Amino acid sequence: MTDIYTMILNELYERGCAHVAKFPPFFNCSIGCHIFNLYNKKNFVYFESGRVPDLRLHIMMVAPPGFSKTFWLEQYLDGVQAILKDSGIDIGFEGIMSEAGFVGTIRFVDGEPIIVQGMAKLYDKAIVGIEEFSALTEMMKQQHAKLLDSALLGALDSGRVRKRLAAGDVKYETNLTLWCGTQPARFDLTSGLGRRFLFLEFIPTRTDFQLLKIARRRSKNIAFNPIRTQRIRGEIKRLLKEVEKIKKVEFDPKVFKFFDKLEIIHYEEMLMERLLIGYHIMRGRFGKTLTVTLDDIAKQLVVRAKRFRDSIRRGSEFSEVLQILREHGGKMHLTDLKERLLYYGKDWSQSTQIIQEMLRMRAIRLRGEYVELSPSLR
Repeated sequence: MTDIYTMILNELYERGCAHVAKFPPFFNCSIGCHIFNLYNKKNFVYFESGRVPDLRLHIMMVAPPGFSKTFWLEQYLDGVQAILKDSGIDIGFEGIMSEAGFVGTIRFVDGEPIIVQGMAKLYDKAIVGIEEFSALTEMMKQQHAKLLDSALLGALDSGRVRKRLAAGDVKYETNLTLWCGTQPARFDLTSGLGRRFLFLEFIPTRTDFQLLKIARRRSKNIAFNPIRTQRIRGEIKRLLKEVEKIKKVEFDPKVFKFFDKLEIIHYEEMLMERLLIGYHIMRGRFGKTLTVTLDDIAKQLVVRAKRFRDSIRRGSEFSEVLQILREHGGKMHLTDLKERLLYYGKDWSQSTQIIQEMLRMRAIRLRGEYVELSPSLR
């Protein structure tokens, strides 16, 4: 079997992209999950507790404005260069999305109820990228956790959408895989929606700022290679057929020993299992039995995914402050810190609130006009 996982990474390197080894591997694994989930939902080769599980791996990338969230979606989903275009996998790309636009609703037109199909129905077998899904990200914030919409949750979890409205009911099933991005904030990852996403985090360092600047300049006049890209698409089409040989899925016991070593909680193990399933699918490592095991790359992906999640759980906006302070020896003038946070999309009002909260948490200390990092966090 062809190693499509590596083929995609090589193509992105050739396009002059930065951080290819850091983020695209997770999108690749999500593609593998999407392919296998569609097959399993129809053919019932893998069960959990007697039921056919939903194996989609939704991705939420957390990064400041201007730091690659839309860039990666476009590489895979939008434009003539999109890797998944004409690959046999349905795709979609949207700029702004509301909850009603995603799930669907019913409106009265001239007194008659009209069903307005949501994206989850229109793209029920697709991988869809959404640049700005504010309704979703607001629901995952701790202060909004009680506002979770069960229909949105169902669309991303089991795929069963049930929304009861005054004008009637919206009912359907979807296998849409969602990729989207948001800015750093405090998310409740124990909430229903938080548990459905694999989170990627990008808090750029000074090195990253320079790397992205150089990569953008060097990328000028670098066109995508249509022959190489078409070959990837052709291999994905072949993969859609090849997965049909799978009749059984097994997990190597060392996978769970590794999870235990990392102290991954049970409801996050599901995400890591899907990550590994997608990894093996995209590397073509299966026959009649898909044996989920670990190699060095797979271990690195699991470790990195856990680190992203742990950082976001603590508060990615706090991570921005911690990183800036660490780059400046653990101590900065308050004004200089606020000026630096402007590069992360935080105005002075926002940065003041974050700094005040970190002072209350004793993560940082204020000494006159200077902010110091707590010794335990240096």
